[in-house]
Amino acid sequence: AFIGEDGQIIFSQAFDLAGGQVIPEPANLQAFIDANPLLLSRPVSATDGVNGLLVIDNTPMLIATSPILDNEAEGPPHGTLLWARYLTEPALAALSDFIQAPVTAALPNAPALPDDFAGALRSLTVVSPVGTRLLDETTIAGYGLVPNLYGQPGLLLRVALLRDIYQHGQLSVSWFTLSLVAAGLIFGAVFLALLERLILSPLARMVRAVKGIGASDDFTARLD
Repeated sequence: AFIGEDGQIIFSQAFDLAGGQVIPEPANLQAFIDANPLLLSRPVSATDGVNGLLVIDNTPMLIATSPILDNEAEGPPHGTLLWARYLTEPALAALSDFIQAPVTAALPNAPALPDDFAGALRSLTVVSPVGTRLLDETTIAGYGLVPNLYGQPGLLLRVALLRDIYQHGQLSVSWFTLSLVAAGLIFGAVFLALLERLILSPLARMVRAVKGIGASDDFTARLD
C-alpha cells in the first residue's frame, strides 16, 4: 500500500501468491493503519522504516515499511510504502519444507491453545523466548515466542523433531544389554564346563573311591 504523509491510503492492492491472482485487500486496512501509527513512524531516521509482526483479523501478518524518497534515496519522505504478508498455513508449510521439519503456529492470546503450546507459553517471555518440551518418547518440540512491533508476545511457533539421538541411544543400550546377556551366557557355559572338568568330576571320582574303600573294609587302600 502507498500511504500519504497524512496517513491515508493512496493506493493498495492484494495478491494471492498461491493462486497467482489479484484479490481484494482487507476492508479494514485503513482502520488497521490508523490503529497502528507505529507503521508510519521513523524510529531511527527519516529514511528508515519499521518491520515486524502484527495481527489483523486474528491472522499473523509480517509487515515492513519504507519511506518514499526521491531518486537519490534522500528525504524528506513523501509518504510510506507498506508491504504485508499473511503468515497462513501455506506459508508455514513452505517454511516447514525449507527447514525440513514441521512448523506450526498459534496466537498467544488464542482462547483454546493446545496443551503443549499453553505449557510452553507459561515458561517463555519476550526476554527469554525459546524453550523445548518433550511431546512423547520419540518427539521433541522447540518453541519460539515472536514479539510483535510493540515488543509484546505476538506469535508462538513450534518446530517438532524426532529424537534421533535418543532413539539411537536407546538402540545402543539395547544392543549393549543383549551383548552383556550373550557374554554372560557364554561365560556361564565356559565356567560350568571348567567346574565340571576341574572340580566336580575329580570330586565325584573321589567320592566313589571312598565309598569303594568303605565297602571293602580295606582301610589301607589309597585314593587314585
